[in-house]
Amino acid sequence: MNTVKSPNVVFDYGDGFVNNALEFLWRHIEYSESVFPQPCGSSARAAFMQLKTAGILQPAEPTDSIVCPDCEYDHVETIVTLDHPVHGCRHAIPCPVHGRVLLSVDETTQWTVSLRRLVELLAAGLALSGRIQEIEPLRVWRLGTTQWQSSRRAVLFVRGFDSGWLGIAPPNLTRHREAIVLVPHRNPYGVDWGEQMPRLVPLPFIATLIDDKIDMDAETMVALISEADRRVDEAAEPNFSLRDLTMLINRQIKTIQKNELVDAALIQAYVQEGSLRKAAEYLSQESGQEITKDKVQRAMKRAGGQAAVARCDDTDSIVRNVASKRQGRAGGRLHDSKR
Repeated sequence: MNTVKSPNVVFDYGDGFVNNALEFLWRHIEYSESVFPQPCGSSARAAFMQLKTAGILQPAEPTDSIVCPDCEYDHVETIVTLDHPVHGCRHAIPCPVHGRVLLSVDETTQWTVSLRRLVELLAAGLALSGRIQEIEPLRVWRLGTTQWQSSRRAVLFVRGFDSGWLGIAPPNLTRHREAIVLVPHRNPYGVDWGEQMPRLVPLPFIATLIDDKIDMDAETMVALISEADRRVDEAAEPNFSLRDLTMLINRQIKTIQKNELVDAALIQAYVQEGSLRKAAEYLSQESGQEITKDKVQRAMKRAGGQAAVARCDDTDSIVRNVASKRQGRAGGRLHDSKR
């Protein structure tokens, strides 16, 4: 990605100023069938001609109606075809102020965005590897791959994600979770992507049309990719509700209780057999596992030692004694972790 200083050119197309011709493009690209006439303003016409020369704009079907170019009332009239003895067929509209208004060929020609040419220029501007692939017709393209930190990542271009414009849901990008997703909007995070938040990079902040090439601001793009990764990582962090937290605590308590019963079994074997060695041999034979006398001894220590065990009259009291001591220690640890 090469960084080139943007030319000092400003285009005015009626509702503001932009610093490169692509600003004229972004306002049209979200429509499902973007068709528009050649603009009238001088600066808008300069942007239009630059896009046309680059091959991003191409002729569409002729229009059958047009805003009157000769008055300030912005009324739309149906185009009529006239026979002219010298010039052949001419096109005109009826205007309530000026009468018949003749139209030029430029005024009756409609234009549209060549999405194929646009994605080619985007891929070239990023110097991507691999071939361009249309993943979802007229909505999602895979432009190639780029080296990002220690791995290669796919780069996508997506249009039609704003349901307010096209009236449809954002495209499903769940199979491309690690991809860098280029979009033609300044605020793509204003769209409800649900649980499939992609790593979005707004093109208006990084792309500039210079001659017939799209230049990318590499420094800004790096910052935007890092920000996009941060947003996705934060959205993926677990967000426990009170119910989820209660279930998690209950599972931990059950695990602790299970371990307590194991200790109780070890202690019961000691009481029954009268020594650590005999208790370990008995449990090994009964369980089919290797139980050492050290394991029995550790259970005895957790229960308060031999003296505490000797004061227990039966197995139930042993279990209660072990449980009370283990719960007390577990409660202490939970309290410490909160601090």
